[in-house]
Amino acid sequence: MTSGRVVAQGVVDKKIDSLIQLANKSSDTIAAKLNNDICWKLRNVNPEIAIQYGMKGLDLAKRIGDRLQEVKAYAYLGVCQRNLDNFDEALKYYELGIKYAKEFGVDDQLGYGYVNLGNLLIYQKKFKEAEKQLMEALPIAQRLGDSAVLAYVYLNLGRARLGINDFDKSEEYFYQAIRIRTECKKLNHQVTVPKKYLADCHAASGLRQLAL
Repeated sequence: MTSGRVVAQGVVDKKIDSLIQLANKSSDTIAAKLNNDICWKLRNVNPEIAIQYGMKGLDLAKRIGDRLQEVKAYAYLGVCQRNLDNFDEALKYYELGIKYAKEFGVDDQLGYGYVNLGNLLIYQKKFKEAEKQLMEALPIAQRLGDSAVLAYVYLNLGRARLGINDFDKSEEYFYQAIRIRTECKKLNHQVTVPKKYLADCHAASGLRQLAL
């Protein structure tokens, strides 16, 4: 398996190196989670290498019957494929993640699964279809009281509505995401994303008004 130093394309990432070394000498139970963690951390840096770790995490999770890590692996692999613009492959993994999250009763990951699928459809500019998937995630997040999932749902609902120039509804959703990520301390570092999209919404709305 490629080392963290190669993965980071010449930039030494000590945290990833440490995870790789730990995963290589850990039991299958621990290694399944660690390989998934490595996949997730590398999803934007080097998705091709991330996929290698995600596949290893998936294989280990299936072998030991770790349902949570199996479902997470499908989601992470889908994100990596999406980052590579392999939308058909991403869709395959997302659908598997949703299927097994339902089957195994992993509700928070089911919520993330619908968010991931909605996000993929936004990438493809299928905004109405995206909204439908995100609306599947909304009651799950609300029932669980999961602020992280709920914020992602509102963020992506805002993006979907922005895609069809529904600026009022888009603004409402972005404000919801901002509120949740501001009120929940562990999500504070993520608040800049909905703020950025809110600014985009205001800019697009203003330009539209000028054109009328």
